[in-house]
Amino acid sequence: MTQTKIIDAAVANGVKRFIPSDFALNTPDMSEIEHHLPALYQRLKPKKQILDYLSQKALQNPDFSWTAIGAAPLFDWTLKSGFLGTSVPNHTSTIIDSGNESYLTTTIQQFARAVVSTLQKPADTANKYLLVTSFKTTQNEILETVERATSQKFEVKKVDADAWKMEGVEMLQKGDFRGIGRFWGWFLCRDGNGHGAAGKDIIVGNELLRLPQEDMESVIKEIAGV
Repeated sequence: MTQTKIIDAAVANGVKRFIPSDFALNTPDMSEIEHHLPALYQRLKPKKQILDYLSQKALQNPDFSWTAIGAAPLFDWTLKSGFLGTSVPNHTSTIIDSGNESYLTTTIQQFARAVVSTLQKPADTANKYLLVTSFKTTQNEILETVERATSQKFEVKKVDADAWKMEGVEMLQKGDFRGIGRFWGWFLCRDGNGHGAAGKDIIVGNELLRLPQEDMESVIKEIAGV
């Protein structure tokens, strides 16, 4: 893997802190994804291997440390791309199941703040996996907010979560990697999934990194350019 070569070079050249490419929701424990979504797990598995490699290198080299930053789904990117079903540019929204299941999400700007703060607090963040968040929200709350923020009625379609998942399988079989978004939609938004809180072994880094509380409607207006 390319990152292992970069890590080796960092250690050899005296780099003090390494921040891997992660962006996931709970890389240290992907057992649920492995069980329910094996195709998605195969794409995410290298992230866990990188964490294990970093831990090994930190043990072998006391002057080297790492911080991984999990960011949940990137809120602004998903709304621009329609990755999780709601597209601000197209004024469309696909609601999975009831649309009332809460989940955590993070803006790209919040992630950037977390990286800066991590480097400003090297002792507090050494050799840790930190989840940073912007909002705990639902599909319906997002739809209501984007319609209010843009003064536009969105075209809404409702789908069954398992049908949405199967559509993702069919898309991947045809080489359409947008199917990965179907898997994440099933994982996060299916009624009863319970991803409105971090895993029991995950440190939510907002307070540690002193990240601001963001306003969802303001972020959506910026996405929409209004």
